[in-house]
Amino acid sequence: MRSYAGRKVFREFLRSEYSEENMLFWLACEEIKREDNPEVVEEKARNIYEDYISILSPKEVSLDSRVREVINRNMVDPTPHTFDEAQLQIYTLMHRDSYPPGRKVFREFLRSEYSEENMLFWLACEEIKREDNPEVVEEKARNIYEDYISILSPKEVSLDSRVREVINRNMVDPTPHTFDEAQLQIYTLMHRDSYPRFLNSQIYKKLLQQNS
Repeated sequence: MRSYAGRKVFREFLRSEYSEENMLFWLACEEIKREDNPEVVEEKARNIYEDYISILSPKEVSLDSRVREVINRNMVDPTPHTFDEAQLQIYTLMHRDSYPPGRKVFREFLRSEYSEENMLFWLACEEIKREDNPEVVEEKARNIYEDYISILSPKEVSLDSRVREVINRNMVDPTPHTFDEAQLQIYTLMHRDSYPRFLNSQIYKKLLQQNS
């Protein structure tokens, strides 16, 4: 959200849909990732767990059992990235019914900025998560790696060394969630960098005029 007003309106919408906790959880995850003091990280992680993960909380967010197991393991020694997979799952839940024409125009904007590979990678990650055939998952994981992770690819996306190490370990036995951390990092990059510029672009203003 590029402004307080826009975020406030979206929060009101979420409240009306009984899902405000999704945005509050997402924002809490963003906040903890800016911390580098271990004691503060641990305190914030405990608060996030009690507020949004615990089944006793009235603000509990909807997560699958696999992600809950990951969180429970991570909570033994919390880090700023303890909730990364959960944050990605909640983000996907909030955006899975996103406006297709808007997504198409955003992709055109990214192409004009020579960064279309970010959205293509994000979409490929969404696609592989819908697969349950191990052979298909492995094939798609190899394709994603070659297209967007390999340093030899012209469409290589920008990821930090920690996430690349996670991917390389995951590629030994690929699953539909092999690229979850990378997908979250690329989403965050688009959200903080490309998307605000998109909202100020002529392409976006033209879309608004067409739908006004």
